[in-house]
Amino acid sequence: MVCAYLIASEIFITAEDSLYYFGERRTDKSTSTKFQGVETPSQNRYVGYFADVKNIYNMTLPPRKTLKIKKFIIYSIHGVGKGNGNDLKVQVIMQHKIIFFCSASKNCQIFHDVETDSVIIQLSNCPPLYDDVKVQFFSSSDLPKYYDNCPFFFWFHTSFIQNNRLYLPRSELDNPHKQKTWKIYRPQFAVEMYQAEQRPHWADRRNPRATWGGSSTVSPGRKGPGDIRQKAMVLKSESGVYCWCCPRWL
Repeated sequence: MVCAYLIASEIFITAEDSLYYFGERRTDKSTSTKFQGVETPSQNRYVGYFADVKNIYNMTLPPRKTLKIKKFIIYSIHGVGKGNGNDLKVQVIMQHKIIFFCSASKNCQIFHDVETDSVIIQLSNCPPLYDDVKVQFFSSSDLPKYYDNCPFFFWFHTSFIQNNRLYLPRSELDNPHKQKTWKIYRPQFAVEMYQAEQRPHWADRRNPRATWGGSSTVSPGRKGPGDIRQKAMVLKSESGVYCWCCPRWL
């Protein structure tokens, strides 16, 4: 990804500066005012991860963190589907496989708090999660679907989760970030995820002395927030190669 390269080559230090420069250079303002930079929030999030890898972790991945999702809180739920959360379904994907699914009748309990206009989705039997994870929200109501054929979703990497909590406002959720969805998703709309750290039952593949380098990789389709058909930043170690742009072990 170009933004990752700009950070790796020290042209820019921060993800914000790299993303802004890329967007300004890619947008042809003589023909349109439509921004042509990195728009998808999950892609922006992963550029931020890479900036941390470069500036904080000295071009190594941080230690693997294994987590279990305990609950989601969705804020400003009024007007989103039924408005009480009972129509929502959650799907969790890891390593390109669906590893967890829940609805009001399976693997979770849904509580609607009318006073705070929020919904708590309490998960049961969520498996341990590590590395790159995708969370998708579906609805039995007629909510519009855009990217990934679902109303809203997000990607995250477990190693970068702080205090077992991730709060994503509307601007950081894929699909609700689009202005054309704002009649449904109000400014206060947000998803908060709470997790519990787990002790892994497998050996960590990653070599703590692994370093980052450039390599050519091509991925057939949209598999993740950094999936692009060009040079990708990869992590090389004795145990294999981790592609930051796919993202997956190769």
